[in-house]
Amino acid sequence: MSQLLPSDLSTGSRGTDTLDRAGPLAGATVGETDRPAVSEPGTLVDRLPNATAASRDILAALNDTAADYPRDHLAHELIAEQAARAPERVAVESGGVGLTYAELDARANQVAHYLRERGVGPDVLVGVCLDRTAEMVAALLGVWKAGGAYVPLDPDFPAERLKLYLEDSAAPVVVTQSHLAHLLPAGGARVVDLDAERDAIGRGPTGPLPHSGTPANLAYVIYTSGSTGRPNGVAVEHRALVNFLVSMQREPGLSRDDVVAAVTTISFDIHHLELWLPLIAGARVAVLRWADAADGVRLAEELDRTGATVLQATPTRWRLLLAAGWAGRPGLKAFCGGEPMPPELAGRLLERAGEVWNLYGPTETTVWSTVHRVGRVAGAVPIGHPIANTQVYVLDPRLEQVPVGEVGELYIGGDGLARHYLNRPELTAGRFVADPADPGRRIYKTGDLARLRPDGVLECLGRIDHQVKVRGYRIELGEVESALAAHPLVAAAVAHVTGDPAELVAYVVPRPGAAPTPEAVRQHARERIPAYMVPGPVVFLDALPMTPNGKVDRKALPAPTRAPVPAAPGRARVAPRTDAERDLLAIWADVFGNPNLGVTDDFFDLGGTSLKAAEVVALVSGRLGHTIPLGAMYEATTVEKLAVLVQNRLEMGTPSVLVPLQTGGHKPPLFMIAGVGGHVFTFHKFARALGADYPVYGLKAVGVDGGRRPPESFEEIAAEYVREITAARPQGPYLLSGYSIGALVAVEVALQLQALGHEVPLVVVFDMNAPGYPPPLPLRRRLAVHARNLFRREGGVRYAVRRVRNLGNRVIRLAGLERLLFPTHPALDALPQDALRDVWVALQTAARRYRPGGKMHGTVSLFRAEVPIDLWNAVVNVDPHLGWQGLTTGRVELHSVAMGHLEVFHPDNIDRLARQMAGSIDRASPAAAAER
Repeated sequence: MSQLLPSDLSTGSRGTDTLDRAGPLAGATVGETDRPAVSEPGTLVDRLPNATAASRDILAALNDTAADYPRDHLAHELIAEQAARAPERVAVESGGVGLTYAELDARANQVAHYLRERGVGPDVLVGVCLDRTAEMVAALLGVWKAGGAYVPLDPDFPAERLKLYLEDSAAPVVVTQSHLAHLLPAGGARVVDLDAERDAIGRGPTGPLPHSGTPANLAYVIYTSGSTGRPNGVAVEHRALVNFLVSMQREPGLSRDDVVAAVTTISFDIHHLELWLPLIAGARVAVLRWADAADGVRLAEELDRTGATVLQATPTRWRLLLAAGWAGRPGLKAFCGGEPMPPELAGRLLERAGEVWNLYGPTETTVWSTVHRVGRVAGAVPIGHPIANTQVYVLDPRLEQVPVGEVGELYIGGDGLARHYLNRPELTAGRFVADPADPGRRIYKTGDLARLRPDGVLECLGRIDHQVKVRGYRIELGEVESALAAHPLVAAAVAHVTGDPAELVAYVVPRPGAAPTPEAVRQHARERIPAYMVPGPVVFLDALPMTPNGKVDRKALPAPTRAPVPAAPGRARVAPRTDAERDLLAIWADVFGNPNLGVTDDFFDLGGTSLKAAEVVALVSGRLGHTIPLGAMYEATTVEKLAVLVQNRLEMGTPSVLVPLQTGGHKPPLFMIAGVGGHVFTFHKFARALGADYPVYGLKAVGVDGGRRPPESFEEIAAEYVREITAARPQGPYLLSGYSIGALVAVEVALQLQALGHEVPLVVVFDMNAPGYPPPLPLRRRLAVHARNLFRREGGVRYAVRRVRNLGNRVIRLAGLERLLFPTHPALDALPQDALRDVWVALQTAARRYRPGGKMHGTVSLFRAEVPIDLWNAVVNVDPHLGWQGLTTGRVELHSVAMGHLEVFHPDNIDRLARQMAGSIDRASPAAAAER
């Protein structure tokens, strides 16, 4: 539908050319030469099908904005005219030091001559990095008078940011001061130091240069943040700036008796109203230091000191002022823009100011494009109507005008359009598009949603690029924010999406003395927006974080907290996968009173506070016996992460494989050997359940910490364990246990200890077949078993798949590619994966090769899982002792464990296991039994 214009489209093809041009307003007050509107050749209203006559009238009246202004003048020429009329009036003051119009004009002319000698002329960009003083205003005017366009370089911005601006703009000259020069990159631009070169500049002529450009030349380039992370330089011409200033002089209006308090950095385009509007009107501008403007109390004092009659600020800065107890000024004009104006804020300003105006406009259309005088507040505050020589359209995706009352994207046309984005032709072409009613004109695609109300004023509903998707619904954050801000106890509100999956969060600043509850805020929103748009977490803040430009810094919003809620439909709950995760998740469930949590749920998303963090730390110590610092809860904010941290803390500080789990007690020590996972966290809880009289040590897998490559034989592994065991406890007897493959290592450890003359009265086996068991079946029997399992009513297909997989794994092992079979496990992501893989491969390899060199002489206590790992084992393992009787000269005690192999140490089993283990220890060691 639309045709994009070339990216270099600038003067001569803009909407302004359909209007008559007027000459300079010599000696006249700007605004006295208004002329009637000139009819347009075609409008988008003509293309609106089925529109009522009333709708067409509303739409036509909206853009009936043609008004004359000094089209052939530049802003600094209008200021010079004021200097000629009233040279002795104070034009600019800062910190009690002022410049009259004559002094300002003369100083600016001297800077202009100096810059012209250094190559500054029409469309030459000049970087300006200066403190906020009257001298800064003179320097900016000097750039214009030399014919150049200024590029603001805020001294408070990072040096890297300033470097990027200078590189992109290729400004050949930079104006700065001695104490700020270090912020600028070395080389490149010619630096004009106003301090060091003050005398040279002061010797220059005070009269104007004969030629300082035309209205079609650039006035400034201001950088805005870009969606790609690269700032975009918006290049604005003098004609656009003059139209804006003259229009604002008419409405909201400014007279020569006004005093405008300038509080905005020159890197934010709204500074043009603060600095230049009063000067073209013959009024006074009071330039406030950033420190004064950013402090509510000091700002209020400065408004009184300067006698300010006009203050322009973002909603955030207005709230800052109100929070400081500002009582207001009866005659003050309060201009508010840059963010949506909350109704509550509008109401409070109406109580303290003579007039309140809501202003709207993108940088690309020269500061403000619409204005609205706020009267009574009843709902959302509109953005009003376009300023002079500006057109606004609410269009659908086909660039067709939407009917009155319907939502569309806001487009802006007219004299305020910027020339282009500097060095960004593709972006220029995409945002400055052809007017579908007149392709010879351009309109700017704002990216804002809007609607035209039946009363003829515009409402802005937020950014299209702030559109989010939560729980499958598309949500506009601006609409949510409007609903939140309408609460009578809320001073300001921001809606933000955080987390994965996305959670809609409300950040709320209560009114002074008010204390709304999260539920009250949500209920208020529910009355205005659909349920799916109501935020869950509500975060209360003393103030919203601000950028240097006075806008909300969304990146600085703190981590949300919220009351615990059941898992949302469709949100996957990650169940615990290790004993550590299971133990910790049980604690979290108690702390939050929510049994539906998963190991990946974030502590602070669930409503975690410092008090709850302290409660978790206490329960981890009380229930599990682990001591973790309170700060750990801020580092490991999920059960998944905390489990790894607790495990690492348990095992850290010991370079050996031996980990003391419980060193007190007088009974024979128990040494528990880790399974294929290599770590001993699981055993710690079991040791506590045994009781304080039973000393317990864990034995990590050799190499699990990544310090060395693990041995691939149980003989080597056992030899190291024996050295560690005898070093810790030189005298036996020794009790051993092993979980899963660790039980096979325990066999070899027992044999080596026996060979050294030590007594090993008990070996505890947790769900593992004895080495070499089960023996291979005859072929006929094997085929019969397979056939029986395949033709089972339930599980036959799964059995077949498993057998095929096992066959493939066997081939991989025979090929020496065991590492390919290492099972990935999300719970182990924070652990050294390479070390875990090496341990797994080494233990698997050692198990295949291991053939015990004798028999143990003590008791084997076998804890066998009721649920077998494999259906094959359920059929083949006809020996209830899993072959262990043939490996010891003693007896085998059989204990049944509910659940499966991985759940042996489940909390539901742990106390029963401990009681049975204690009984086995006492029976195997008469001395222990006697003590008991």
